[in-house]
Amino acid sequence: TVPFLPNDGLCRGRLKAERGGKFVEVYCELHGDCFRRFADVAKAEAGKARPTATVKITDVQAFTITEGTFLLTLRRIKKPLEFRIGSPEKVGMWADAWSAVLEEKLGSNYLDHRVPPKVLAEGMVTPMTSSMMPTFFRSKDAKKGAPSLYGVLHERGFETYADPEQREVGAKPKEIVHFENVTGVEVIDDKTGHVLALKLKGKLQKYQVPNADDAKAWGDAWGQALQPWGKTVSWKVDPGAIKPQESITAQAPLRLTIVGARGLRDA
Repeated sequence: TVPFLPNDGLCRGRLKAERGGKFVEVYCELHGDCFRRFADVAKAEAGKARPTATVKITDVQAFTITEGTFLLTLRRIKKPLEFRIGSPEKVGMWADAWSAVLEEKLGSNYLDHRVPPKVLAEGMVTPMTSSMMPTFFRSKDAKKGAPSLYGVLHERGFETYADPEQREVGAKPKEIVHFENVTGVEVIDDKTGHVLALKLKGKLQKYQVPNADDAKAWGDAWGQALQPWGKTVSWKVDPGAIKPQESITAQAPLRLTIVGARGLRDA
């Protein structure tokens, strides 16, 4: 399955919807102007089905999402439409897509009742130029004039913000990376620098981190986050450098070193 549709699509995948007093599997697509439901899942996934129902975004009056379900309250329909997501790992992808479409429009009628995820690591990171699979990572790769961002790794994914204050006040992340789209993570800690490299579908996103301790902390946290997905962290370190922990026992989130100015974000 593919998490995000090209062009005007935001999210798509299998859900369960009520039909005849019971919940059955359907295929759904969320676009910027509508939400489509398909009864024939196989044909829909192959792109050969017509939608059996279409909801215009302008008709949505209220929205609620929980750990595994979202509800759509529509104009002229008393009972909300309930859709069950099923897989907890995919709830975040649907939540982010619906948030992009409805949160600003609905205001207080947009409700997110999910339990806040546990933070595994957070700290300053500097975006670097992306490439498919570079051999070396050097400080000159850093985007010219690119500002440092505040990165947050939690149980649902990785986000970056302009600064810590933006996260504290509940601002939307500048970037969101879901674990489903991560194929692996590499930590580089040698004479070329301290780098966290996220191997995503189709590209490699790199972030410079301040020092070796931060590189180790990010690597250990990503190892913990990716374990349920059967994915691993690889390490490229100089001989004698600090090695990754075999396991993380601390209950508190890993707080990484913050340096410099404050200015330093298919279901």
